Amino acid sequence: MNIEDQVVNLELSKLLKEFGVEQISAFHWVDQSSENIKSYSLAYFALIGMYVDNADTNTISAYTVAELMQLLPAYVDIKTKEPFNIFYFKLQKRSALNIQYIVNYECDSTTVDFEGRFGAFSRLIEKNIYDYKLPDCLAKILIYLLENNLIEMEKKQ
Repeated sequence: MNIEDQVVNLELSKLLKEFGVEQISAFHWVDQSSENIKSYSLAYFALIGMYVDNADTNTISAYTVAELMQLLPAYVDIKTKEPFNIFYFKLQKRSALNIQYIVNYECDSTTVDFEGRFGAFSRLIEKNIYDYKLPDCLAKILIYLLENNLIEMEKKQ
């Protein structure tokens, strides 16, 4: 397995940085651009104990699965429709190569169907988010939560 498969891709990493996610990670995409060629390479900073300052525009955190799991909340409170307001993190692994991982937040509260019967119908906070790479899948759900103001990233003091 390539190291690029174990971290968030460059495009999603850029989006996470734009949303203000703290740029502390073992791996970073480092801008290696020249006048004519725009390119990034992956660098491992934790090995030498180096942390890249958030203000450094030449680096972008390339989060691992473990780092993303620390950033993602265990549940999300949508603050409306109690008791159907709490959605819990859910991750599935499938065998299809193009949809290897599926992630979402699911409400497990009992709901009423159209005929007035009670049942345990799970509701999703959003349609399933999927990707063949687990770090990209987790980054996509984090971006969804941030875009829709369902969570806020803690600001570093």
